Amino acid sequence: MNVAPSPEAFVRKVEIPPGAPWDQWRAAKLEAAHSAPLSAGETAVSVRRLRPWAPNTTGLFGVAYVRRTDGLAPELSATIDGVAVAFRFASPRAQRVTLRRHATTAAFLLFAMIALGLATQKALQAREANEALLAREEINAKRWDAHGQKLQRDADERRLLHRAGADGRSFADVAADLVWLGQSKAPSVALERVTWTAGEMQVLAQGPGAPLLTPERPLAPLERVAGLQTWRIGKTAPPVVKAGMARPSVVEDRPKLLAPSARRTP
Repeated sequence: MNVAPSPEAFVRKVEIPPGAPWDQWRAAKLEAAHSAPLSAGETAVSVRRLRPWAPNTTGLFGVAYVRRTDGLAPELSATIDGVAVAFRFASPRAQRVTLRRHATTAAFLLFAMIALGLATQKALQAREANEALLAREEINAKRWDAHGQKLQRDADERRLLHRAGADGRSFADVAADLVWLGQSKAPSVALERVTWTAGEMQVLAQGPGAPLLTPERPLAPLERVAGLQTWRIGKTAPPVVKAGMARPSVVEDRPKLLAPSARRTP
């Protein structure tokens, strides 16, 4: 092995298989501690790399052992393969200082990790709270948007009804009137236009005779222009009561029947 130790130390050379530099260092220290000639309490150990690390190359380390009872020098020189290698040994006091420094560093790192964990937890909680707030705001925005669309539809409906002269009525009322008008219209008459005024319909009709087949509503002719006759169709006539039964109109609500006990006996 061609190792020339000093009289105060036992020096040996250790070869470590190729690997990462930190893995080689750890393996060299384990090998040095495992192969110590005396127990760990009686021997001080120093490990030095003999040649720079290179990938896929065996690591070469020098290990020096010194008996603590012989006195521990801060530095010791030995020759390995014709090269002088300086080994450094820490005194018990220096080792305690190093251990204290390592313990302080470890405590600081632990505190930093705890603080980072708490900060991360608070950040996640704040993120969840913000996401919940955004979700509620999105729901409220959708509700307001739907409400605005409904208001717009109502305004459009009122504008169209006003244009048709059916102020104060709904599309359902207008549709019911048109259905009734289609069912009651005389086949010989063509309707050109339908408008509403104060709850009454006015139709512009072309053809002979009245535009309605059945007199369910009051019907009166108005002006006649260029062969077109304007007719006014009044509101639904009162229901005709026969034997206690009421015949309802097409568009008005069915009237309530009198209970047998409420009927008057002549």
